[in-house]
Amino acid sequence: MIDELLAEAPVRRRSAPPPARPEHAPATNDDRVAAARCEAALLGCTTRRNRDQAIDDPGARLLRALTDQARLARVAAALPLTVMALGLDRGRRSAHALMLEYLADESPHLLARSETRAFARWLGTRLEPGVIVEVLRIEAAAFDAIIDGDVAEVRLRIDPPAVRASLSAGRLPELEPHDRYLVSVTG
Repeated sequence: MIDELLAEAPVRRRSAPPPARPEHAPATNDDRVAAARCEAALLGCTTRRNRDQAIDDPGARLLRALTDQARLARVAAALPLTVMALGLDRGRRSAHALMLEYLADESPHLLARSETRAFARWLGTRLEPGVIVEVLRIEAAAFDAIIDGDVAEVRLRIDPPAVRASLSAGRLPELEPHDRYLVSVTG
């Protein structure tokens, strides 16, 4: 009977001992310096701090594209009307190129609010007075009111209630020759 049980029992194989771990020499100072340079180059590439993309690596290009998208998505979520107005005024490609200039000029910000404010300041210095500046002014004031509870009065050359409707219809709002509207923005 025992012979029958043993015959039916599964055969257990002994596993081979784990392979011995190779001995690694401790990193030298030169190794640490080389690693730090590599990390700095990758960081410079992905954040656009280094305008010359020194790393010719598909992974680095992917990280750069993902970093760009994350930063621009934060701005677009906070200032959607400004982004829409830019696209309508300049065309999608030109607006995107302008936004890439921002990424190259401005270091990344940890918080979405500081990224948004940096973009608004940066964009405001690059635009001629017009519809986009007016949209940016009202939207930046609304953003500050929501985030910080700021209260602001903004004089505009565009009709605030008509802004969203115009942009949603695919056209820029009408620009008045002078400040015609006074808007009180609260959080």
